Amino acid sequence: MQIRGPGRVAEKSAPFGHALAEFLESVRASGRREKTVQYYEDVLVTLERDWPEIETAGLVPELLIEWIGERPTVGGRKARWRALSAFLRWGEREGLFRSQVRESVANANVLSGRHEAKEPEFLSVDDAKRVIEGVPTEVRPGVALGLFAGVRPWEIARLEWAAVDRGSKVIRVAAAVSKTGRGRIIEGLPPALWSWIGRGKGLVCGGRTARQITDACKAALGCGPWPHDALRHSFATYHVALKRDPGRTALILGHEGAPTMLYRHYRGLATKAQAERYFGLRP
Repeated sequence: MQIRGPGRVAEKSAPFGHALAEFLESVRASGRREKTVQYYEDVLVTLERDWPEIETAGLVPELLIEWIGERPTVGGRKARWRALSAFLRWGEREGLFRSQVRESVANANVLSGRHEAKEPEFLSVDDAKRVIEGVPTEVRPGVALGLFAGVRPWEIARLEWAAVDRGSKVIRVAAAVSKTGRGRIIEGLPPALWSWIGRGKGLVCGGRTARQITDACKAALGCGPWPHDALRHSFATYHVALKRDPGRTALILGHEGAPTMLYRHYRGLATKAQAERYFGLRP
């Protein structure tokens, strides 16, 4: 795909994966070392893993600041910013970004860590009920995996029924399915999950993409903005409130940071009573 366009005003958008491929090719064509090209790719590809199927128009400063400051990925904050800055400069020339995007991220003090981290956004119990009951039947098992097991939409879209063992109450997220490229086994999940999940063959969501799953959730909610990674954040919020065991929550999530950091991130967002209502949702 060719995405060409003069000027510094974003007049179009493109799938991030396509834009990244064009950027890397331009770096290679400029005579930079292959090591540099690989460095840019290793860092920037994690953006696509965190926000599957995102368009360049969706790479707003707030999201990029969060990625630099909070997302575990290749390298530290300086490495992320060097790669991102080069990509944004290229995108400005191609008409994919306004120059203010790069300037806003640069001015946010993300390298010093002084920027203000946002609390995770999550669904209320009533909204979670509206979503799980309102999505199409063929999508519901995948949504249940997000709400009650913290599985990411990117992973849900690739998960096969063979990985969901109702008998042993175990879910196996293979390395090829995992967003991080590392497999994990999820055990000790709440009974609520299994009440929403039956049995099937092939892919759990029938080949639907992460974007299509998220769009189905948005439509079921019916009003207001859809919080970023709402299914996973909702699970983490209510599981921490219910169990008060950050290590257990981190293990289920496959979280790469220290459990104490996860606990600081999610504690105090919901009460135990709310968590009991959340995990008490049934068909």
